[in-house]
Amino acid sequence: MNLADGVLFQELLVVLNQFAKRHHASIATIASAYICIFLRLLALLSVPMIRSHLAENAMITQIELSQEDIHLIESVTDRSKGPKGGSV
Repeated sequence: MNLADGVLFQELLVVLNQFAKRHHASIATIASAYICIFLRLLALLSVPMIRSHLAENAMITQIELSQEDIHLIESVTDRSKGPKGGSV
């Protein structure tokens, strides 16, 4: 099973949505925060941003995911048969 087949992806969305509600953020913001932690980024990547998303994107650096949060995300992504990355 991989994230692209939809089953794991839907499960991942449920997990990310839990954190989004807790942080009053979007799923995209939580996913971006996780990626920044996963890749050990200290600042946002320099990418073009849509003006209406600037405030939401600025939240990415303020999101603090606990080790338990990260473990829950990885409990879904680790079941994917896709390319493996490192762990946080």
